[in-house]
Amino acid sequence: MMVGIQPLTLRRRILISQNDAKIYDHRVLLIIVIYLLVNGAILYALPEALLMNSKLAAADTISYIFGDGYSKIITLFLMISILGIVNAQIMFAPRVIFSMSRDQLFFKGATRVNAAGTPSVAMPLTALLSVLLILSGKETCGKLSDIATFFFVLSYAAGFAALVKLRYSEPELTSSYRAPWFPYMPYLLIVLSVLFLAGAVYSDIHSSKFALIFLLFSYPLYRVVLKLKI
Repeated sequence: MMVGIQPLTLRRRILISQNDAKIYDHRVLLIIVIYLLVNGAILYALPEALLMNSKLAAADTISYIFGDGYSKIITLFLMISILGIVNAQIMFAPRVIFSMSRDQLFFKGATRVNAAGTPSVAMPLTALLSVLLILSGKETCGKLSDIATFFFVLSYAAGFAALVKLRYSEPELTSSYRAPWFPYMPYLLIVLSVLFLAGAVYSDIHSSKFALIFLLFSYPLYRVVLKLKI
């Protein structure tokens, strides 16, 4: 009886996963459209001089059009939306430390997980360091934010490059996940990421130099850690 049910269940699961993928594709496209429309409206409404010195373009645009009182509403909504970003980062960042520890590139104790599978050492360690960085002061947080943006985009560029490498070196993995418009889309994203990084360095060399210094020292440090591991 189970032999006849298993293929049917598997087919249903495949259909469900395919339908979920289509739904997520539509949601992602909708978010992209909304994002582009909002940014287009900001570029159209806010003068270039104000935009160049703006720290919160959406709030400054509302303040420029309707007055200072309305900008506080936008700031409040942005503060609420940050909670979602914090939730994602507190789930994502500890697993980077966890993976590094599993590969013996960080302290072994960070590989510990609780009964639910959550990193029980890496997560509170990440949260503690984040709080300490926030308490370090506004100026320090601003520089760290700029540095983090640089490495955030760089990590995406590395991911796109890894996708291209794996598609050619391990073609048997192509059935595990989709990569639409390969290889044109990954190459395009790599180029755009590199252009963004070049623009970030050119526009803010003061903060970018710290990111570049960290980047230059990271590889020798990686080699040292590998030797110690061996």
